[in-house]
Amino acid sequence: MVKMTENYKLRCALRHDDDEVRGIAICGNTGKIVTSSDKSIRLWTVQGEHLWKHTYPSPVQCISWIPSNPTLQSGGVSVCMKNVVLVWDLDSRKMVKSLVGHESQVTGIVVDGDDLVSSSIDGTLKRWRNWECMETWAAHEGPIQAVVKLPTGELVTGSSRILESRDSILKMWKGKICLHTFHGHTDTVCGLAAMSDRGILSASHDGSLRFWALNGQETKNMYGHTATVCSVDSLASGLIVSGSEDRSAKIWKGFSCVQSLEHPRCVRDTKFMENGDIVTACSDGLVRIWTVDTNMGDTPDLLVQRFNATIKEKEKVAEKRKVECVVNTDPMRFRPSRNMVDTTDLLVQRFNATIKEKEKVAEKPKVECVVNTDPMRLVAVDIGGGRTLQYNRSVNVYAAAGRWLIENSEPFQHLLTIKDTILEATGQKDNIFVAPISHKTSYIPPHFKYLPERKTNFDNSIDYAANRANIVDHKEKLLTDSEITTMKSIYGRLESPYDNDPVFQASDIDLLLGMLSSWPPSRISHVIDITRMTVLYHSGANLLMGKIYPCKCPDNDVLMKVIKSNSQTKENLLANIRAVTNLFRSSWCFGWLQAHRIEILSSFSSWHLLGVHDAYSVLILNYAVLLIPSSPSHDGLYHILFAALEILRKNVSFDSKFNALRAVGSMLLLKKGLLENIGRDFVWSIILKASEGCSDSEFHKLQSEIKEVLGI
Repeated sequence: MVKMTENYKLRCALRHDDDEVRGIAICGNTGKIVTSSDKSIRLWTVQGEHLWKHTYPSPVQCISWIPSNPTLQSGGVSVCMKNVVLVWDLDSRKMVKSLVGHESQVTGIVVDGDDLVSSSIDGTLKRWRNWECMETWAAHEGPIQAVVKLPTGELVTGSSRILESRDSILKMWKGKICLHTFHGHTDTVCGLAAMSDRGILSASHDGSLRFWALNGQETKNMYGHTATVCSVDSLASGLIVSGSEDRSAKIWKGFSCVQSLEHPRCVRDTKFMENGDIVTACSDGLVRIWTVDTNMGDTPDLLVQRFNATIKEKEKVAEKRKVECVVNTDPMRFRPSRNMVDTTDLLVQRFNATIKEKEKVAEKPKVECVVNTDPMRLVAVDIGGGRTLQYNRSVNVYAAAGRWLIENSEPFQHLLTIKDTILEATGQKDNIFVAPISHKTSYIPPHFKYLPERKTNFDNSIDYAANRANIVDHKEKLLTDSEITTMKSIYGRLESPYDNDPVFQASDIDLLLGMLSSWPPSRISHVIDITRMTVLYHSGANLLMGKIYPCKCPDNDVLMKVIKSNSQTKENLLANIRAVTNLFRSSWCFGWLQAHRIEILSSFSSWHLLGVHDAYSVLILNYAVLLIPSSPSHDGLYHILFAALEILRKNVSFDSKFNALRAVGSMLLLKKGLLENIGRDFVWSIILKASEGCSDSEFHKLQSEIKEVLGI
């Protein structure tokens, strides 16, 4: 029995492959687990001993445990690869059956009495008896992404949205009869779990988890993840675990999040073992087992080992930096107070729960902080042109620079210049002041409808016919015959109504990058558009980032070069903004997006002049969602906060202002330290001005939520 008075800690980390781990199958009470990746399946003991590996030429999409039967004396595992289900006997470690019949990728398989039932993105369910297909029925209009068997005997399926269809739903089946249809999710349902005999749990690309009663009624929404929720599982005790592209596995009790297990990359699958331990499958190639059993020896996460050098260095820095810290609620009026500030690197904080020694480290660097030996003295900074900025040393330099720009109606692209001027004038090499960041869960009033924003947005609108005409069929040929063939193949996969997650090859991405590097500015927007569609899918984003990030030579980052050199016209700027926006769809791109944030926003500085404010506001909102849970300091958040405030000050559509307002509200709600450097009255005055002339009720409801956050 799991005691939730204790936190889960890492018990062991198992190296699967260099590629991402996709699936987990708990093999009943045999004491074994099977995991799958893009390349192979592996068999382990629950203690972490590796027993067996089999390599495949194609990615394994999902795996399931099959209890013992006349063919599988000790049970087996089903491996779904492309449109085939392969059945393995774990005793002999041989493949014993191959189930062929689906037209497209198989997405799941469950045991139903003596039968197996498989689901597919072709929208059908198939029933297999004695390894032969007995019946097939069209279950969903769109691709089926998940299937689960309930303790009461029914099957539940979850689907994707397809084109303009609203079929992002769950259905409950008794045989081939649909008993209930569950509406609620706004995007693909990609994970399902039975919650004892109480109901059904669903995980979705819309960033939410939902609990449904058996009669089809939605009873609980669970929000906590900030990106696609990939998987969900539960124990009979009511404990829930979910995995997400936001790089975390979250543990829920009473439908509230009680713990977050941070990972370095996307968490594709999560499963409970019978003893309550949790197994997670991560895109970094590791399988992790987490436990609350204090008798289990902690085994260091391999990633934590990589950060040991960083941790030791931070300990040395923490010892040296014992200076007095000032927290100022009004940057123009100094009010000194002592505060305890944790100066440990965020990476240490993320992983301190995995090793007992790291817990001690997390407590150690609580030191008295910081900067000014004469706190009553303001520094007059010469900005140039006879203008002066009165800088209080206790204020975050980004906050001071951003506020000065807004108060003086200066363009936002000068933020970094003003920041550097302040640092130089005050003799600082970098912004020494570190505003306190609360790592506690913020209270979110239950009546809030719009705050906080929890998922990123993307743009999947494109006219493929027009795009093809400008790339493949244009009278001025820029492609060879073989390249045209490759492009037609890319179009075919993107336009297929049955392929919800098309697989791209390295040669596809190489061709697109080559086109981005060489095509003229007059036609490059079409290449950018087709590239942004490929990165909406896992393989496209993964392959692209593998080519450009991390990049030792900036000249090899083709995407960043295109953004910098081809954002001067409205058509190209809009295409670039939409392309970057779509990168937020995949956790593979998060590192690149954070590393190039300053360059990206600088390159897009003409957004207002060229009239692309709607697309730009979505990009800023996405950055807010990305940075809120992952930013180790406030600098990046201030950068995005002032970008959003700049949108609110411009004469733009209220749709753009709504996105900007949601970004501002989400950051202020979830990052309590931000207001202390810029002042609530300053922020509220901008919001009030932005709302003038707006009659939209939704806008004013969002404004009211922010007013409550500000305490006005």
